Amino acid sequence: MEKEEIADLLEENHNTLFKWLEDQPNENWEKGPDGKWTVGQQILHLVNSLQLLNNALSYPRFF
Repeated sequence: MEKEEIADLLEENHNTLFKWLEDQPNENWEKGPDGKWTVGQQILHLVNSLQLLNNALSYPRFF
């Protein structure tokens, strides 16, 4: 898969996720199953992971 395809797929999934989040009640942001991450923690993890992935994809190909 090429960088452009990955970026397009990430953008599409990003939009789907944000649409889903907009439809959720605000109280779900801080709720989660016992012993599991909350919705807010899951989103923070995704944001941090995407930031690292974007950084990695911006490096020259020989890395």
